[in-house]
Amino acid sequence: CIDIDVKEQDLPGLLAASAEAQRIGGADLRSLVMAMAAQKPQPLDVGRAVEIRDGGALQGRRGVLSRYDPGDSNCDVELWPVLGIPMQRQEEKPDVRTVARSSVVAAEPDIECPFSDPPIRRNTAMIWGHLWRLHSQMSPSALLRLRRLLRQSLLVVRAMATLAAHGQAGGLGLYSVLVSLVRFRRC
Repeated sequence: CIDIDVKEQDLPGLLAASAEAQRIGGADLRSLVMAMAAQKPQPLDVGRAVEIRDGGALQGRRGVLSRYDPGDSNCDVELWPVLGIPMQRQEEKPDVRTVARSSVVAAEPDIECPFSDPPIRRNTAMIWGHLWRLHSQMSPSALLRLRRLLRQSLLVVRAMATLAAHGQAGGLGLYSVLVSLVRFRRC
């Protein structure tokens, strides 16, 4: 049961959340996510994942914005370890650095996904990457998983189209989703 108002932009997230998509598994999406973030970055705000591009010692480091004011020329970034996301203990003090706001860019793309689960968001990113025609940015394992995901999507799209056509209020509220399903299958 979905308790949200379903929008056309939610389709990739709904496909990525299907049981069929969950069986696909993971792939290396770093270059794809970087290309997507360059094309459509998340707006900067406290709590957003960012990458530092200052050309100095912090070049390429990632972290989370802990202080951000659009009117200020600097912001504070809580740095992650060089490799990976921190598994921070309460007694450890985070490594917070003040950097120029101009050297901070969003590390994740601004994509629509009604779910916050990492596996669903990864699959959603692959689907959006496919829709944005960023196949050249996908690793071979990501392309393989995308092909599997797209094969599985046919069954899911058919089921979603049936639900949209015969859903509440005769399907009138889900017309945009039905149109989106048809567009998706044309890609």
